[in-house]
Amino acid sequence: MGAGDFLVYVPKNSGGAKIKMGNVTAAVTGTTVMGEYTPGGLIKFIVLEGTVWMYLGNSLAIIHAGRALIFNENATRLPDPSEADLRLLLQSILITGFPPLPSDAIIAWVAINQQPGLNPPKKDSINPANLVGEVVSPEQ
Repeated sequence: MGAGDFLVYVPKNSGGAKIKMGNVTAAVTGTTVMGEYTPGGLIKFIVLEGTVWMYLGNSLAIIHAGRALIFNENATRLPDPSEADLRLLLQSILITGFPPLPSDAIIAWVAINQQPGLNPPKKDSINPANLVGEVVSPEQ
């Protein structure tokens, strides 16, 4: 996979999907995720709804809705998840620039029910402006 931003919706009972970013693998089932991958740089992985299991060697991170992992591609273990501001992320072109997702209502519920101040992300660490890249229409 080259560099870029991604938004992935994997319906329940669809068999799931694996997302590979460098040495990291994310197992996704019944979940909506977004993120950014820059080879040799940072990986940003945000769970909008559902739960994801992410693996790096013997390191495992379980990431629940409203949480994110941000780490260097050369990391040897995964960091603890931090809170992502979904209300802010829902303004990203990855969300607003495409037709509604089947999981939009669940994502909105998670965003509304996030508890402010619970492990807040570092300023600008999960900024939707950093998740805007080249937009490819769903038909392409």
